[in-house]
Amino acid sequence: MVTDLWDFKGKKQSLSPLAGRERSAAYPLELANRIILMYSLKGDVVLDPFLGTGTTTLAAIGNCRNSIGFDLNPSVFQTQFEDLSSLRESLNRIVEKRKRDHDLFVQTRQSEGKSLLYFNQNLQTPVVTKQEKFLNLEKIIGLFRNSDEEIVAEYSSLFQTTISPQLEPAQATDQ
Repeated sequence: MVTDLWDFKGKKQSLSPLAGRERSAAYPLELANRIILMYSLKGDVVLDPFLGTGTTTLAAIGNCRNSIGFDLNPSVFQTQFEDLSSLRESLNRIVEKRKRDHDLFVQTRQSEGKSLLYFNQNLQTPVVTKQEKFLNLEKIIGLFRNSDEEIVAEYSSLFQTTISPQLEPAQATDQ
């Protein structure tokens, strides 16, 4: 049984005849998401030397990474960054789906009688590994262009949780 198989579909490509190419090197957002999550940390800079449709930059924004992109052929660039409000909503749906997928994984694992040894306070969910205890999913709360025409994202935890400290009972002392 192969467990590391990635199965996701791309979209039909339609380039403008002015682009000077018959097809682009566009790939599904899910591919960029997975690679960015595997090989970078929040706050890292992701370089996209073939900016094109901006897929890698979109994935970087959605995963709390910075991104720098460029393309030799500016006519290939198809901006997905015009409507920042709908872009924010789309990227947040991906983060929310990631949490739902994890919840389904937890339900399946529990129904199979498999253990979940740790608990993630940020997401209020059981997790398998110690490393996952500290995972925090973040949603985009603000997406705007600054004066340099850079896209700036502001993030907040997907779930706002209030954690009450557990206090140890006072020790009685003999005086």
